[in-house]
Amino acid sequence: MTVDLTERISTIEKVTLHGKRPRSIGHNARIGTHGPGAQDCVVRIHTESGTVGVGWSRIERENAAQLLGKRIDELFQLPDGCLEAGHPVDLCLWDLVARLADLPLYKLLGARGSREVELYDGSIYIDDLELTDDEAVELFHEEVRSGQEHGYRNFKIKIGRGARWMPIAEGLDRDVLVIHAPSLFLRHR
Repeated sequence: MTVDLTERISTIEKVTLHGKRPRSIGHNARIGTHGPGAQDCVVRIHTESGTVGVGWSRIERENAAQLLGKRIDELFQLPDGCLEAGHPVDLCLWDLVARLADLPLYKLLGARGSREVELYDGSIYIDDLELTDDEAVELFHEEVRSGQEHGYRNFKIKIGRGARWMPIAEGLDRDVLVIHAPSLFLRHR
């Protein structure tokens, strides 16, 4: 496959999307309570020909200005992807190159046939730090129910209590308990 990566970047736009979660979100393995709000930065990269790549990025205005006028092949090369200069807009560049190749991104990445990806609820954070094991299991059952009410059937669970939020052994034991709590709930429904 040949893709012309000599096009130059003409414009970079960034917008921060703000939303409200159905419930407040707790800790993850690195940072404390996330709260009821959510925000994500979305960037659109435009080329001279009008092709646009979209993706998540936290790039700042000064860094974006340095990319204007650059050729795509100065930031990205197939099959490996972003070069160091392109890292701040990695996801945007993958989308842009897939569009230039007139391929869905999954095919550019090498997948064959069509791909369906099931959505998952990623809001099961570390909300149980002050709870007993039984209370933690009940909380996770409530969080799974909440996700199901919003149409989710798959769930991503944050782990990493040991050594950050709890003593290592106690945190690892709680992680194991939490991993099994929603699956036990789902099997008994």
